[in-house]
Amino acid sequence: METTSQAMVSVIMPTYNGERYVRQAVESVLQQTYQSIELIVVDDGSTDSTVEKLAPFSKIKLIQQENQGVANARNTGLQYANGGLLAFIDQDDRWTADKLTRQVAYLQERPDLDMVLAHEEMFLEPGSSRPGWLKPEMLSKPHPSFVPGVWLVRKNAFSQVGMFDESFRCGSDTDWLSRAKDLGITLETLAEILLHKRVHAENESQQVEVCHKEITQLLRASIKRKRQAS
Repeated sequence: METTSQAMVSVIMPTYNGERYVRQAVESVLQQTYQSIELIVVDDGSTDSTVEKLAPFSKIKLIQQENQGVANARNTGLQYANGGLLAFIDQDDRWTADKLTRQVAYLQERPDLDMVLAHEEMFLEPGSSRPGWLKPEMLSKPHPSFVPGVWLVRKNAFSQVGMFDESFRCGSDTDWLSRAKDLGITLETLAEILLHKRVHAENESQQVEVCHKEITQLLRASIKRKRQAS
């Protein structure tokens, strides 16, 4: 097994019309205290100045494609990933500087784990109002998170679980995690806040009706898998 100092982390960032925040997200990755990383940014057919905003960052691997959705963009990034560990960040979020250092060290100490998560702190973008789906307490205090921005996953977990299901518009990450748990993928959640998650008007999670339908769909799929396995 690789030592902590040798383990390469492939960071995958899907982006689509992310000109407002993408620089902050990229900087939070490139400023990590953990140095053995590659940042793969998949631009999913942006029509704004996203690509121009990314131009000054010579250390990123930029892949451009026609718009096919966030699940496809993450899958594209996975195809280019060279690291034995995988991390994800959305274009509008920020990592704490020690995010990867803490998670890589934890996985190194726990070879029995396939994946480690963390806590997140959510914040409203100035000028944005709190959406109805977001409970006030989620803004007032940190909480355990399951979004890709807190994941650090051993690459071989994707060999077991498969790629993100591109039929989902906003629930492909939840679906992947559900399939992973059903297959016995082992994970733990660190108590530390390692992700600052931005809430604003353009969040995909604002598509409440679509997201609720997809969550119902993936829960039914999980029940079916468990019945078939029993």
